[in-house]
Amino acid sequence: MELRWAPEAIADREAIYEHVEADHRAAALALDELFAACAGG
Repeated sequence: MELRWAPEAIADREAIYEHVEADHRAAALALDELFAACAGG
């Protein structure tokens, strides 16, 4: 089965990244990598 990110999910992911990045860039990268790993890519 292939996971596809819904446009809303992509927008949410980007908003979360930008919010966290404002305070801690490394944490934002780690969280985004975690999202990718949990979603399978």
